[in-house]
Amino acid sequence: MLYTIVASSLLTSACILLFFIAMQKRKYMKNKKHEEKALGSVASVISERLYELQPKSKWRWVCYPAGFSVNGGIARIEVLCPDNLKMYVDVCLSAKGYMALHEAGAVELTGTSTQADSPEAEEEPAIMPAIRKSIKPHDEDSVGAWYNIVFINALITIIGDLNAKGEACVYVNANGETYVEANGNIRTVYDFGELPRIELWDYIIEKLSEDGLFAEAQSRKIFISWA
Repeated sequence: MLYTIVASSLLTSACILLFFIAMQKRKYMKNKKHEEKALGSVASVISERLYELQPKSKWRWVCYPAGFSVNGGIARIEVLCPDNLKMYVDVCLSAKGYMALHEAGAVELTGTSTQADSPEAEEEPAIMPAIRKSIKPHDEDSVGAWYNIVFINALITIIGDLNAKGEACVYVNANGETYVEANGNIRTVYDFGELPRIELWDYIIEKLSEDGLFAEAQSRKIFISWA
């Protein structure tokens, strides 16, 4: 009788364990499929952005962190331009899906194209230039192109980082220096390069408002708040 009870208990425990393993495997496969689908969407957006900047260019993954497509982070791609110029680009992706591409003046990282490692970074990373920062807007149409290609995606990424640190606003001066200010101290967080001339700032402020941000011109700088 005791043997039967023990055997029955062991059988029940084994069934529960097998059920748990099956559920975990199903969850893992579901998450993996979701990440692969999300990574495909990220790759599609990268291709679209690069097409705008460098038509007919080709690219490949150099490395990206585990869970990059769903949790965000910084990945690196290798871009081969039509003139055979090779460059490396950091793909900055926030958990909310905002993406910015930054040209990286670095040597190729060790590893395969799908290596699940994040790029090496310094504790205080250098300010990276935005792709096509050389665009010189001169009217509303060209400012619109500059805003969409150079400005807004990088700005949203900056805002995400600053918001996570408890900041509620940021300044961008006429030279493109982007910074936060506290107790008279200025901390630079990015550099957009020279902004369009001040006469066109009203259009930039209007576009920022359409994207849900408060902005106003203040003595050769633009104040931007998301609070």
